[in-house]
Amino acid sequence: MAEQKEKVAPVAIDKDKDKDTENKPKRVMGPMSNDQYGKLYNTVVERYDEDTGRVRVYRGTGELIERIVTKEQHKAINYIATHHVSGA
Repeated sequence: MAEQKEKVAPVAIDKDKDKDTENKPKRVMGPMSNDQYGKLYNTVVERYDEDTGRVRVYRGTGELIERIVTKEQHKAINYIATHHVSGA
C-alpha cells in the first residue's frame, strides 16, 4: 500500500508583529506611585460632550472639573447647548 501525503499550504509568518510586541513594555495592573498619580492628576483635557452639546474639562483620572463662568458666558453656553442640531 502506498502512503498518501497531504499537501499543506505554506503559512506566512509575520515577523514584524512579533517585533512590535517585544519593544513595548508590559503594563502590569497595580498601585500607582505618587509621581505617576501626580502626573495623571495634573493632566487636564477638554472634550466635547455630544449629549449635552458642551465642552467639558476632565482630569487624567476621569474627574469632571466644573468651570466658573460669568452670567453672560453661562447664557451663551446654554444657548449653544440648547440650539445645536444633533445627528442632522
